[in-house]
Amino acid sequence: MEKQYKVGIVGATGMVGQRFVTLLENHPWFKLTTLAASGRSAGKTYEDAVGSRWAMTTPMPESVKKMVVLDAAKVEEVASQVDFIFCAVNMPKAEIKALEEAYAKAECPVVSNNSANRFTPDVPMVVPEINADHIEIIPAQRKRLGTKRGFIAVKSNCSLQSYVPALHPLMKDFGVSKALVCTYQAISGAGKTFDRMPEIVDNVIPYIGGEEEKSEREPLKLWGHIEGDKIVSADAPRFTAQCLRVPVSDGHMGAVFVRFANKPSKDEILKAWKEFHGPAQDLNLPSAPKQFLHYFEENDRPQPKLDRMLENGMAVSIGRLREDNQYDYKFVCLSHNTLRGAAGGELLLERGVLRHERCKVGLRHFRRRGSGSLGGLRQKGAVKMALGIVFAVTISHEVQKHIEVFQTQRRLLLGDLFAGVGGVVARAADKVHPPPDIRADDVAEILGIHKADERILIWHDQRFVHGVHPLHGKFHRPPAVEHAGGGIDM
Repeated sequence: MEKQYKVGIVGATGMVGQRFVTLLENHPWFKLTTLAASGRSAGKTYEDAVGSRWAMTTPMPESVKKMVVLDAAKVEEVASQVDFIFCAVNMPKAEIKALEEAYAKAECPVVSNNSANRFTPDVPMVVPEINADHIEIIPAQRKRLGTKRGFIAVKSNCSLQSYVPALHPLMKDFGVSKALVCTYQAISGAGKTFDRMPEIVDNVIPYIGGEEEKSEREPLKLWGHIEGDKIVSADAPRFTAQCLRVPVSDGHMGAVFVRFANKPSKDEILKAWKEFHGPAQDLNLPSAPKQFLHYFEENDRPQPKLDRMLENGMAVSIGRLREDNQYDYKFVCLSHNTLRGAAGGELLLERGVLRHERCKVGLRHFRRRGSGSLGGLRQKGAVKMALGIVFAVTISHEVQKHIEVFQTQRRLLLGDLFAGVGGVVARAADKVHPPPDIRADDVAEILGIHKADERILIWHDQRFVHGVHPLHGKFHRPPAVEHAGGGIDM
């Protein structure tokens, strides 16, 4: 692949920022070009700025060591050098919110690991297997911000990634009415290692600022719905939470107690977990876990040390399901907080992302308009987001007939970027048959791409099989393209 999209990390020196750095090393589609942090680090090489605080188990990539860190507060300078940013800064919430909006208004899409914008009504907080449709709020957000390209999307709190996916498959058929959760959270969630948090050795700290509120409120936004220009949180189930910091390096565990409107049998719960799958599994994306929810029959599992890296840190482990004498059932669950829960679970959405299970695009009989601009799409079906590491660009055209495509004109689709950071993917098309008379510069116009060397990417079995580069020639009809697309406790 000749062209890679330029990625920036804002908050690059912290633990989540470091995780982003490792995940982007040798990435086939995204090139890490910009690192930004506080003014204290600005002007230093990344190696000097991080110093002895490198917390990853793998060495710092050679490619970033000599990169000069920029000042994250210089928004225009950073935004001008990238196609989008990941935000993992450690600042007061009001300052984070202002910073993220400044980047979005500079027409730089923001995918945030921070909690500052999670309850902004038009900012989607997405777990792809649960509420992919919430990305449909982005046009409303852009209208409020006055942007054409910029927007903010956020990930949920890292601890939710263990127990919310376990509860979600039980909601529809059995009606979860009430839940109590105690979380046991690793020190990496605080951006710490054992040598930098000696007080946790041989100790448990029964308080993590703000975590209990997040653990009780955020699931309701995930299970909410779009109403006009905002996301309205669900009224139920009712949650109560207690959050503890424990002497574990990585992996957040939850002890869950749950009551149902229609109490299922144990076998029905196990069957629901085993059969649950999201778009990532349906589409067999390379970064997604093959089995999202794993149940362990052993009484002493799951354990962080043994199970946090299950399926490359992207799966959720569950165990000890049994009946309870006050609630209906109780169980234990585990997820990797800096993979599934943070950098790995974060998603990047650009110009809107897609909402339904699949998008079958038959592009035929296009009608050109005026100078060659092409109008909106007639929808019939669409696309559902999923996990994976895929970047897809999807176009809007006016189609006379035989079109099955996702919604809304002039949309760029950026799908799930990392495996845990990774957030969404859009499987942009099952079958794509571009007509030979559609010129690439028309596509560029519709997408709002201004660089002559941008390209349209269509992937088949994770291989680049079709493209336009530069944007001045005609499309080449691909051979039978089957698929397109292919911190701190926050």
